Amino acid sequence: MLSIERCFATWRLSSYGKNRTVGPVMVFIQTAAGILFMYIVFRDSSHTELMPYCLITSLSTPVLVLGPITLFLILQIIAVITFEVLMRINKKKSQSLLCSRSSHFNGGVISKLYQVRENLRTMKTLMLFFLLSCINSFCYNFLRGFVHLNKPKFSRPLFFALIEVSIHLPQYSLLLPAVLWYSYRKVSRQAAEKHQEKLDRAAPENTKLHFNMIAESWR
Repeated sequence: MLSIERCFATWRLSSYGKNRTVGPVMVFIQTAAGILFMYIVFRDSSHTELMPYCLITSLSTPVLVLGPITLFLILQIIAVITFEVLMRINKKKSQSLLCSRSSHFNGGVISKLYQVRENLRTMKTLMLFFLLSCINSFCYNFLRGFVHLNKPKFSRPLFFALIEVSIHLPQYSLLLPAVLWYSYRKVSRQAAEKHQEKLDRAAPENTKLHFNMIAESWR
């Protein structure tokens, strides 16, 4: 969903900042998908006497278990690649708009440049959070698929140990908000340092210009 949201931000460059519908619509889609998934699980489980301990212990055919896991892993890989491609696109747009700004100021160049830079800042903030979230989910689902596919080869104690490991892996995602906070602080600090560095470089020239203007006013 992060990649899709950033796609909208890159595609609707000039009006995305004023858009108030994309976020709620995406939240609604996620909520509806979650409710639908829970309904399907509840409906299927209400007509059976045997309930699997988890997905790995499911008695369904391997295709029905490994198919969704494989699809989910592929979608995650595509999402990571898309996120990286969007960062490159926004960097190129930033350079292009920067050159356009130096030649003319019409066509909303300044506002577009601001939006592109905000896109880049947001994506840099989310990048570590996004990658760690994908890695955690990827490891969790890969382990589930691997154990389910090879469960006849495992001894009983090892099989149940791997089940417990796979069950507790998603809990590490609770640390991700702290990662997001760290990324936000890091990106904000880097932006402030870069801005201060530009001010320091321009300080002598600005001071000289200031005193020249004062001297001209006294003539």
